[in-house]
Amino acid sequence: MLCWGNNTSGQPGDGTTSNRSSPATVTGIAGAVEIAAGEAHTCARLMDRAARCWGANSSGQLGNGSGAGSASPIAVSGLMDAEEIAVSSGTSCARKTSGTVVCWGNNVAGQLGDGTFSSSPIPLPVLRVDLISGARGWRQISAVMKPPPALPRAQWAERR
Repeated sequence: MLCWGNNTSGQPGDGTTSNRSSPATVTGIAGAVEIAAGEAHTCARLMDRAARCWGANSSGQLGNGSGAGSASPIAVSGLMDAEEIAVSSGTSCARKTSGTVVCWGNNVAGQLGDGTFSSSPIPLPVLRVDLISGARGWRQISAVMKPPPALPRAQWAERR
């Protein structure tokens, strides 16, 4: 896997914090099948369904239980069955093979979908969600909801 660009927080995942104007190899990633990049962090889903994230971690968006950033990929705590990943500015989410969705990181505007406004450095279950849709934004993640069918979409977004 190759990444490049701004590297103030280790976003390319090559173990450094030097900006990259050309692709650099992400350290410790083998078998990546999906990648999602946020404002200052990146996550990858691997063939074995584990997830790894790297970069900034001020809100716990790396999902390893700490607030320390990492210039190299680190495992998301307890996530060994990821089917899909999505990230936004400081929030990360994964749909698990069971169909449930978990999110971690910034929750100042309710982005984690857990019914609170408390950020979390570890994955938390999202309420009433079947799967992640393609809609990802600056500070939002959108998903298709479980019943009631009269409410076709759940969306957690910062209100400006």
